[in-house]
Amino acid sequence: WSNECPITGVNAPELLVASHIVSWQLSNSSEKVDPYNGLPLSPNVDKLFDRGDISFSDAGKIITKDTFDKTLLDKLGINLESSIIGLTDKHRAYLARHRELKGIEHLSD
Repeated sequence: WSNECPITGVNAPELLVASHIVSWQLSNSSEKVDPYNGLPLSPNVDKLFDRGDISFSDAGKIITKDTFDKTLLDKLGINLESSIIGLTDKHRAYLARHRELKGIEHLSD
């Protein structure tokens, strides 16, 4: 993603978080360093993703928990229609685990 958050477009590397898709605590030693288990996210997106308020579908679209107030995304400058371009099957496998671990239902894209 060329040092850019794929959701917000923030392209200042010093502001990006190297976010694990499946958390460090739940990853084995190879998953901890697997580049497919990570995304460069801006801090506001990272926080929501890490908490499990949002995740991403297999097509890269933002999905939320049913109980999450989607108006917060707009207040945080996150467009609900944003999506990650360039996901591979390896990313999708980690995202499927993230959704399962965080209890976010994935409907077909």
